[in-house]
Amino acid sequence: MKDKWSRKNSRLQWGADVELIGWRILQTSAGTCHFVGCRTTHGRGRVSSAIKTFDHELLQGTTRSGNIYQLEGPSEVSVAADAVWRQWCQKNGIERWTDVTYEWLSNVECEAGEPSTVDARAPFEGDPQQ
Repeated sequence: MKDKWSRKNSRLQWGADVELIGWRILQTSAGTCHFVGCRTTHGRGRVSSAIKTFDHELLQGTTRSGNIYQLEGPSEVSVAADAVWRQWCQKNGIERWTDVTYEWLSNVECEAGEPSTVDARAPFEGDPQQ
């Protein structure tokens, strides 16, 4: 079996359009779930369109826009990705979100209102505006 963390293997075998590190799966108060992380090519934060399909074993998903995302390495909080996520939420009128990474990795359907719900207006650790 190929190493699912290898960028070379993932690109060749699975044909990902976008590869993310420092990633999480976040659900908006509107009910849509998104990949949030940093691009492996340049390290900038990225928010996907709504997730349509996800393979929790390969860590690969397809979004509403048709992009295929490959999630690399472990799930973790990224300050750069969180900053882009907060901008995206503000632009799209999202006031609350929930981290549903564990539910998606466990292949459990995510539901709104989990205990990890965050208010979009609250500062996050590492926020330069604190």
